[in-house]
Amino acid sequence: MRRPLAQVLGVEVGLLQSGMGGVAGTELACAVSRAGAAGCAGGYKLAGDALSALLGRLVAGTGRPVGVNLIPEVVGERDLARQLAQVLDETPARVYVSLFGLPAGDALPARAVAAGRHLVVQVGTVEDGVRAASLGAVVVAQGTEAGGHLLGTMRRDALVTALRERLPGACLVAAGGIGSPAQAERALAAGADGVLLGTAFVVAHESRAHGRFKDAVAAAGDGDTVISGVYEIGWPGRRHRVLATPVTRDPAQPSTFIGRTVVEGRPYLVPRFSSAVPTTATTGRIEEMALYCGRSCAAVDGPAPAAAVVAAFAPVLPRSGPRPDGGDGDGQQPDSGEQPGGEPGTGSRPGGGDGPGSGERPGGGPGDGPGGEPGSRPRGGEQGGNGRRPGPGNENAHEDRPGDEPGNENEPGNGTETRTGRHVSR
Repeated sequence: MRRPLAQVLGVEVGLLQSGMGGVAGTELACAVSRAGAAGCAGGYKLAGDALSALLGRLVAGTGRPVGVNLIPEVVGERDLARQLAQVLDETPARVYVSLFGLPAGDALPARAVAAGRHLVVQVGTVEDGVRAASLGAVVVAQGTEAGGHLLGTMRRDALVTALRERLPGACLVAAGGIGSPAQAERALAAGADGVLLGTAFVVAHESRAHGRFKDAVAAAGDGDTVISGVYEIGWPGRRHRVLATPVTRDPAQPSTFIGRTVVEGRPYLVPRFSSAVPTTATTGRIEEMALYCGRSCAAVDGPAPAAAVVAAFAPVLPRSGPRPDGGDGDGQQPDSGEQPGGEPGTGSRPGGGDGPGSGERPGGGPGDGPGGEPGSRPRGGEQGGNGRRPGPGNENAHEDRPGDEPGNENEPGNGTETRTGRHVSR
């Protein structure tokens, strides 16, 4: 029997917050969950002690359902298995597992479900959606209107409609281009049982996005975004929607270092074309970095508490009913006053708590995180003069090979571009 998202996950409002690595730390995820929706922290390439630290903050930050987002395509099957084992071993059942794309086999998603966890899988094709539903997952249908890395070529409502026809009883969530309650209502009319928001939370007070990144998103219209492939260091072969930058306009520039960032207390250089998102711990040419942004930006206003974003959408979204105690479910207020980059009492530095862990092998190839792990070089073999190699790996957002479905987003006049080699075609 078809059930709305809120009822499936046990939350009050049928809204998922995207587990954007770098941007979605535990402070944002917990604030969203305390407000009655389903928050999600970006797990990305975290492992070992670093992942344990994130999970500990996540569990301590809210007693309500909350998730961790993992990216099979980036980490590979073996490391995904390790991440999943930690999540299952170190968190209670209310922590759901979110996957951005599907791994090659079904064993790991099936393991999460067998352990009693809710599984949320973001897809960009009908075939992947059918497969995810067969595993018992909540299926997030990502349209090409979405910001960040793109999993397919279909627009949101076309994908939702096609999936609903194939999966009449599944719990479907619409993602991409949803920045207002009216846009959410259109997605529900197409057959969705809830919505996922990413760009709307980039500008939230609790987000770890760099201030200039937030300002750029708040000031942008949907014509200011492009689909490109230029931010490839650390996450090659995956198209992404970003705000147009000097780098998307001129991809023939050299891949020299343009900034610095800190991940888990370790400093890294950021090369031009890095897929790493600028966080509160990043300095340098922010305007040239990967500013992931969906077409919903036209409806996104300036910074606001995460709880205010949830409250704005709540009236139009399917709900599970009021909480019996009339409170937030864990004795904490929806807006706890946490500052981006650190949970209360943890002493964590802004932007430094939820990045990838240390000790990752150099030269990880396609599994490298955005920005390149130690051992990856900017294109052309340049090393910025000091011999240090780039290492930030803090962008999630959202990822699988683009499909061949109809509804290609590259028609003229919509502010998109694609990149082939070192050339850009509009």
